[in-house]
Amino acid sequence: MYSNKEIIDLYLQGRISKDQFLARMVDFGDEELQYFHMQLDQLSYSNQQLNHAKRREIWHHVQHHTLPNSRGKHLLGKLAIASVFLVLVVASIWLIVDKGSNPAMLEYVNNQDDIEIIQLPDHSRIHLHPGATLQYEEIHERKANLTGKALFDVSYQENKPFVVQTINSKTKVIGTVFTIDTDYEDQELIYLQEGKVRYEVYTKDSVLQKLELIPGDNIMYNPSRMEISSSTHNDEITLERDKGVLYLNKASIMEVKRILDDWYNIKLILPKEDKITERIVHKINTRHMSTKEVIDGINLIAGYKISHIKNNQYEVLK
Repeated sequence: MYSNKEIIDLYLQGRISKDQFLARMVDFGDEELQYFHMQLDQLSYSNQQLNHAKRREIWHHVQHHTLPNSRGKHLLGKLAIASVFLVLVVASIWLIVDKGSNPAMLEYVNNQDDIEIIQLPDHSRIHLHPGATLQYEEIHERKANLTGKALFDVSYQENKPFVVQTINSKTKVIGTVFTIDTDYEDQELIYLQEGKVRYEVYTKDSVLQKLELIPGDNIMYNPSRMEISSSTHNDEITLERDKGVLYLNKASIMEVKRILDDWYNIKLILPKEDKITERIVHKINTRHMSTKEVIDGINLIAGYKISHIKNNQYEVLK
């Protein structure tokens, strides 16, 4: 009888089928999942044929079969015995509620072209970007599995931390605002706007890096090279969290680009030749201002112009 870790090794070596692997996932706990991440990262680093798309495919199977429920079993096992599932469609978000567990396991999938705003049972607000998937549950901690991009506005609960698990990393917070993108040019990106988070990821030689982020910190993780790069953007953006108001304090065009992407899913194309050095002072109410209102407001006070191309694509003109 193979152990769970041996089953993981056999699967990644191609010696057992996907169905055989998934059948054993019902017994996986946090230790096995951490081991799986480590082995998958090692394989990615040593084998260039295991590209980012393949890693995401493997993680997709894990994500949809291992999120534990309140009775210590996992979704795959629960599916076999659950008598009733309630499936709701809320706007364009698919929400799956497991009626057989307490608290409920929730799954959100954004199949639309625009950001969908979700309010979780703990009153956290999630800006789920197009194509992203989020699974959420509450036991001893608030736990979410993310594929894709989402902005998290996490409600404060001192004794119940909020954990975001992706294919590459684990991010632990108490109450804060941050963005994670698991598919940013085949890398993972995390940007902290308010509060404090701990970002955990395996790097070369299977070393678990634990990074404490402060507002303005930007971390980029390359899963194929297992390398981390970081930068800091201090004082350019502040957030009045209770009202959802962003204050741009002499913000550069790169910060404007990031804000429009994170909060409104606007893909801003910058001019290749003429570098824009102007910094702007502005206020954006993310809860009440539409995309058009935000763009019109920036165009009114900036020396450059943001022009619509098509869909969610815009360009900056001098």
